[in-house]
Amino acid sequence: MSIRNSPEHDPQTVKIWIIDPDRADEAEIKNTAMIPSVVSLLLLKNPIQHVFYMTSPEKPYGDKNVSLCLPTGSRMSIVWDACTPHRALLLSDKGTFITKNAFLTYEEIKVDPGELLMPAEGYYVVSDAVLLENGSIFHIGDALFWRDNEEGILRRNPMKLLVEGVKGLSFRTQCADYYPLLGSELATVLAWTDHELYKGGRALDWKTNSSYMSNILSLPQTTTILTAAFGSHLASLGALVMDTDSVQPSLLICYETEGIWKTRTLLSTNGLQGPFQMLFISAALETLLVWNKDTMLYSFHNDSEWRYLRIMDSSNISQEASGSHIHHVVMDRSRNMLVKMENNVLFFCKFGMNKLFRLPTWNDPGRSVVLYINQKEQIIMLTMLDGGLHVQKYPLKMEIRSAMRGEVHSCPFIGFTHNMNKPAYYIDKEEVIEFWAQIVYHEGKNMNVTLSRNKDHVLQITEKTHFESVRYLDTTNKTFTIYQDPDYRDTTNNSDLIIKDIRNSSDIVTMELLPTQIDNSCNLPKNQISHFFVGCPPNRHIRVIKPQRIPCKMHVFDSYTIPGFVLGNSSKDLTVFYDWKSFGCVLRIHYKDEFQPDIELYDGETFVRSVDANFIVWENFHRKDYYFNMTMHEAACLHEAQTWTSMLVDEKRPEEAWGPNNYRSCFVDNSEKLGNLDQPYEIMNRSSMNYLTFSRENSAIYVFNVKIVDPNYSFCDLHAVFAVQTYGIPELDQLLPLYMLLSQSIISLIILCISFYGYTSIYRDMLQKKCV
Repeated sequence: MSIRNSPEHDPQTVKIWIIDPDRADEAEIKNTAMIPSVVSLLLLKNPIQHVFYMTSPEKPYGDKNVSLCLPTGSRMSIVWDACTPHRALLLSDKGTFITKNAFLTYEEIKVDPGELLMPAEGYYVVSDAVLLENGSIFHIGDALFWRDNEEGILRRNPMKLLVEGVKGLSFRTQCADYYPLLGSELATVLAWTDHELYKGGRALDWKTNSSYMSNILSLPQTTTILTAAFGSHLASLGALVMDTDSVQPSLLICYETEGIWKTRTLLSTNGLQGPFQMLFISAALETLLVWNKDTMLYSFHNDSEWRYLRIMDSSNISQEASGSHIHHVVMDRSRNMLVKMENNVLFFCKFGMNKLFRLPTWNDPGRSVVLYINQKEQIIMLTMLDGGLHVQKYPLKMEIRSAMRGEVHSCPFIGFTHNMNKPAYYIDKEEVIEFWAQIVYHEGKNMNVTLSRNKDHVLQITEKTHFESVRYLDTTNKTFTIYQDPDYRDTTNNSDLIIKDIRNSSDIVTMELLPTQIDNSCNLPKNQISHFFVGCPPNRHIRVIKPQRIPCKMHVFDSYTIPGFVLGNSSKDLTVFYDWKSFGCVLRIHYKDEFQPDIELYDGETFVRSVDANFIVWENFHRKDYYFNMTMHEAACLHEAQTWTSMLVDEKRPEEAWGPNNYRSCFVDNSEKLGNLDQPYEIMNRSSMNYLTFSRENSAIYVFNVKIVDPNYSFCDLHAVFAVQTYGIPELDQLLPLYMLLSQSIISLIILCISFYGYTSIYRDMLQKKCV
């Protein structure tokens, strides 16, 4: 399969068209159909889309091919892209290998030394690496080096990377693509020296002068960074540090978006020697795994619970592996954790349990083996043999069952499901999200579901529980309602306060659903974590909807002139060149008709709901010959309402002068003076009887701006433009014939009346003479 005009390294989405041969259209059978039939559309509702990734060979780069190898005798290590795990980088003492299709194929990558000296060993000795979108960063000696995918040249530059004193390099193990942090990018790489921590993004542009890495933590000379990692929340970072005067490491946690580091308590590690490694587990509350070469400990829920991982009654894992040390740790999204020892002994536990148990041995102790998790969440075992790399799937579930045979393992629940299955949700003001969770268990187990979250002050949650019991099986169904319920109305005339309240209430909350009890034998869903963005959803906007009875014309004129006497900011005539793309069509409205904009809310092209919030309008070119049909008294205001006259002070522009930040309702009794309630009420609402009326002297074109001013409606700045063209008022050249006809009719009527009076008088005189 080939896809034209597409970069080879980009993912391509292929839509599958399923047909039923017995019920398909003839055109579908002959492969000439352009669209699916009705039957095929029904079949297509359940297949999901699958992303295929194209492979491409490394581009040739000169004649100098120098390998990148771990120190001789080192165990292999592997890194992969958290968002596209089919891309991985395997480091060994025989070379560095790259795959773009989860090791279906792979190849060794080498470098052109460029301006660097050729190493005496004939290859560069690498201690660690990270894989970016457009290349790789290698930790060589005490410096970082860059190799891009295009030229393959190994580069060193203090403007881009750290070139001395580098002690460690770390990469993001959780995909941040779906984290709803709008307008900015989270870091992908961490690197540190003894006293400073740096971060870098997902791609490095070598051609610009901008720096790739930025300093995010500087410590005094008496404090040393032991290791660093990305936190349980996608926007958080963690660093394990040691003070010279202490024998106990400290844990520093920081939200990348805030930059404020906080110290967390750590379970006593007295007697434990480094080097330490650290892995934060994806969770609503910071959850951490720390280990050295022999021992592992972990923390739950913001350090509320610290434990050592044990095998039987021992916390020394090395003793249970014939003295071998911990090589590396991998964990899938269902929290199945594998601890691989250097002698290839494997231990397993479901993260959250504190007991490890040994899995059957697959490889000889002397072989070089590393574990990798592909895009399908399958455990892949990579073994370096004399003939090359051996790739095989590791049947984790089968091996777990085999290892548990004869032991007492019983999952406390039979099934656990929920529908909190999106990585990100968006919550605007006045919006509510509901989801459910169900757990089924044997009678008497007393199971439940807990919803954990960070940033408790941002969102409110209510829970409803429904319990059922049938034939010794109990079922607990829980419904969670998530919403935000602050009142942003400004009752103090201090708009700065309401702006501050809105900023403090807009945030990202991470939530996690888990059973109250688990066991190593339990199956957990892969989706347990979701991020709730409290703020303006992306692409949210409003539209003024064209009423069906009103025609909406396009491109019927290029420009028009507004007489100076109807302008509020000038006495000169104004020629407007109409921007059809920005203003849209013009609504043709009879000059005697009243008009109220009908506003709808959209996310991109998706309709959300009709807008029932208060809004204001103003004419874009300062026309003042439009009116509101309702007074403040008729609107039932309790005191004088805001008006454009009162808001347009200090030469403010209309779009800045009045909005949600300073809106005050006239229906709230704030003990103000009553004021003049005979003024026009200039605030509109879908349910009100307040309408726009137009000039009855001249047909006109109005370009109106509409803006939502209700502070409790949305975090978004919701505004739109609509245009109105009135008709029905006769022009002067149309009235002249009418005036002439009317004048002639009046004159004829007068003559007729005079003639009638004259003839009547004559006739009366003749009758009188006859009678005499």
